[in-house]
Amino acid sequence: MPERPKNMLVRVATIAALVLVVGVALVYVSWSSRRGGARLQVDREKIDLGDRVFGEPVRAAFIVTNVGTGTLTLKAPRIADALKGC
Repeated sequence: MPERPKNMLVRVATIAALVLVVGVALVYVSWSSRRGGARLQVDREKIDLGDRVFGEPVRAAFIVTNVGTGTLTLKAPRIADALKGC
């Protein structure tokens, strides 16, 4: 049974948001490691949240470890919004 376009949009938007968060973390790690400070390591590269109903909150958990020599400071994450119909 093929997925309905609405479910596919939610799934794509959720995956895109997670990829963006992991991408930003990886860029930060790359930048931080070049200056010899903290180095961020996460326990997984991606999370599959499966099919979701549009507007339903989702949560994902990561284990974040500082494998560098400097102090690692984390700020509150930005929340990604999925817009219906985009």
